[in-house]
Amino acid sequence: MLQRLVDDRYLWRASGQWQDIATGEVVTLGADASRSRRPGDVTPECAQTIDQVVRAMDLRAENGIRTIPLTVPNESVISVLSEAACAIRRLGFVAVRATVELPAEIRRELTHRHVALFACDGEWGHVDCDRVANWIRELASVSTRAHVVVLIRGREQPPALRGASVVRERAVALAAPLGDVTVRFDARLVRAASYVRRGRHAAADRWLRASLESARRRRDAPALAHATCELVRHQIDRGEWDAAHSTAL
Repeated sequence: MLQRLVDDRYLWRASGQWQDIATGEVVTLGADASRSRRPGDVTPECAQTIDQVVRAMDLRAENGIRTIPLTVPNESVISVLSEAACAIRRLGFVAVRATVELPAEIRRELTHRHVALFACDGEWGHVDCDRVANWIRELASVSTRAHVVVLIRGREQPPALRGASVVRERAVALAAPLGDVTVRFDARLVRAASYVRRGRHAAADRWLRASLESARRRRDAPALAHATCELVRHQIDRGEWDAAHSTAL
């Protein structure tokens, strides 16, 4: 059987087995892989988180790569990934979990689509093998389509905090805001955005690099991913493809 995706989501692995590329789970099915989703197992808290992701991703007219950090209860991560994948497909995005090993042909095809890359705790920031960085590099080098990187931190929730599942901070971005699902406030990004609006691109570049290096020193993975994506997007907007490729590396 040829390697292919069903419903932009299910990859045939072996006889009767399909892998959900959004969650990484392998399921045993018949010919219709689309029946694997189990409706009705999403809590109100997860539904609220998914709604935040969908509203933040409705930015197809924007170019470049954006990041969305989320905090989700550990027991709800798979449900959030599964339902978010269904919801964002209606916006034209293909959901991919960073840990899923895809055939080279399918991976190349996805770089020409709007991709939402999901990564959970422990799935990014490794020097020897950072799948998130590899995806960012590939997506940035192929096109300027809108892509989103969703960095998920899991947590054990005490009963009293079951309703709080999303980190909300004021938006800081170079272009359109991401709603109320955003990264940690960084004054350097604010300065960079100001310089971009005034056409002072060299100054903007310096402040973006300062934000990136600050996040690296703090070992703040979500902030590092966001600053890297913003710098890559800034370089692509200016036609600096070699610099963007080097930054993504």
